[in-house]
Amino acid sequence: MTSTDNRFVQQKSRFAQANDLMASGRAALSRLARALRLWSARAHQRQHLAELSPERLKDIGVSADAANAEAAKPFWQA
Repeated sequence: MTSTDNRFVQQKSRFAQANDLMASGRAALSRLARALRLWSARAHQRQHLAELSPERLKDIGVSADAANAEAAKPFWQA
């Protein structure tokens, strides 16, 4: 293998490593975005649950204590 061939292989390897790094970064950002959407949905759902009247809670079969306990959970907790 000539030195030119060797440099080409090394450069190609660096490009492959950069591609792998970018793919890894995109995957991490995708996971983060998914977690943020989930957390946002939980926070909104819990806020709405906390705002339901006792009559509405009874209609959906949830006790006031259970609703309050769920609404008090932090957004990151399932």
